[in-house]
Amino acid sequence: MIKKPNILIICTRNKKRSRTAEYIFKNDSRFNIRSAGLSPKSERKITEKDVNWADFIFVMESKLDAHSGQSHRGFLKHTEPNDFCV
Repeated sequence: MIKKPNILIICTRNKKRSRTAEYIFKNDSRFNIRSAGLSPKSERKITEKDVNWADFIFVMESKLDAHSGQSHRGFLKHTEPNDFCV
């Protein structure tokens, strides 16, 4: 059996974009999906556990691509650049 990839979708506050994407694709049998935000005010704030769980991380805003590495450098430092998609 082929392992389903784990996809993490992030945006600033996990309020609209990333949560909507998670909701739309949550029943898709091709992958596992979850969403998180980078802001301390996020509905669900990204954690090191999320990053370790994810095979791919989709960033919903181009400004977050650079921001994500700076704000969460501690646990994103081992993430390959190709794991991020904008």
